[in-house]
Amino acid sequence: MNDRFEATFVVNVPARDAWEAFVREEGSDPAHWWLPGFEATGEEIEVDPGRLLRVRKDTFPCEGTEIAVVLESAETGTKITVVQSGFGAIFNEMLEALEVGWSHIVADLAIYLERGVRLQRHLRPWATLGCELRSTAAGLEIGAVIPETFADRVGLTSGDILVSVGDAPVVTRRELETLMRVFRAREKVEATVVRGRELVSESGVL
Repeated sequence: MNDRFEATFVVNVPARDAWEAFVREEGSDPAHWWLPGFEATGEEIEVDPGRLLRVRKDTFPCEGTEIAVVLESAETGTKITVVQSGFGAIFNEMLEALEVGWSHIVADLAIYLERGVRLQRHLRPWATLGCELRSTAAGLEIGAVIPETFADRVGLTSGDILVSVGDAPVVTRRELETLMRVFRAREKVEATVVRGRELVSESGVL
């Protein structure tokens, strides 16, 4: 199973300084490391000081996945390659949602290594529609609806094609996941769907 994300980028800092961003947690046995960008700790698997750090993530979300960071000197600073793998069965089911979080993690890691600022973008809360979604050529198709959620309250039904949330058009899960971070729980919004051969708008509280 190819359940992994990988990214490579260059930061404008020396490799020694970049390595110092990854800090051992004091008093832990076996050694645990703090992972900037991921904003999480991981249990040490393999370490080559200044060049390689491999850990097993020991905090939610994605607990148990393996994270590897490789540092190489580059002309303008340090080339960073970061890999997260071992998601298991949820990888394909949640791929589009995980991709949003991954892009935030990589960007936050780059910012922290270059500027020392912690952002934690992938950990910020977001609202939810409360239903299963399936990507189709026409957009996101509503699946099973969870009772007592927004989708249930406004009457979304299995087979509806989600067209927009609020005033924002939605086609992909990635768009929806990003959009739902703008809304807050208990905020009133309108969802528009294609139901059969009709366009239907329903509004309610998230």
